[in-house]
Amino acid sequence: MKRIEITGLPGSGKSTLLPLIKDGFKELGAILTEKDLVDRLIKKKYFMFSPIFRLLTMSFRNKLFNKLYKFNIKSNKLEPKYIQLLSFINDLNSQRRISNNEAVKIMSWFYNLISVMSLAEKFIHKQEYFLIDESFVHRAQSLFISKEEPVLRKEMLKKYLKIIDAPEYLLFIEANIEVCISRLKKRGFPVRFLKYTAEEINLVFQNSEKLLFNVSETFTESNTKIIKLNNNLTHEDYFSIKEQIWNELKEKK
Repeated sequence: MKRIEITGLPGSGKSTLLPLIKDGFKELGAILTEKDLVDRLIKKKYFMFSPIFRLLTMSFRNKLFNKLYKFNIKSNKLEPKYIQLLSFINDLNSQRRISNNEAVKIMSWFYNLISVMSLAEKFIHKQEYFLIDESFVHRAQSLFISKEEPVLRKEMLKKYLKIIDAPEYLLFIEANIEVCISRLKKRGFPVRFLKYTAEEINLVFQNSEKLLFNVSETFTESNTKIIKLNNNLTHEDYFSIKEQIWNELKEKK
């Protein structure tokens, strides 16, 4: 299985653009999202229940399969990855870079991510691509960025990025901070932003931009192919995203 990860500022359009990004990458071969993984799991392992599953909402199906993800991880080779991340996050916690509550929440995210990856390893073929939104690379923003942490220690970021396996492709969805904040005002801010003032939110976004730049620099040294997409777009312009991806893929070949 080959991995394509998406990252960007909150409100940059990662989830909104997922279907277009999937279409844009079809030139590489079979592209599967987490929804496709769930559908394949139903078909191959729980086919007798597939008519029932199809009647469920995607949200409910994800909750149900989250239980299966967690069950799968117990016997999977990726479990040591969780232990490494747990140790790393304990270090951050001991340095008071993240609180106890944040550490527990972040480990829950990673547990789910590793569980998803363990299932993907079983049900996605080697030559296929797994396109995933807000995966390991993207979670660096939650680990390292807050209004209390204006300075990012690059060595800590590099240590974290060494723990996670580098994806084959890393997509940066780029949008101006003002554009992202404007979108979030319409749809609602993530919970962690609710306690921040407008000035603090702006500071967090600026720090996130710096972090993403450092991530890009770090992965430039690896075999990961980096693609940057401009999403300061209106809804009418969204289909230009596919063209951006096609042009970038031609350059990366």
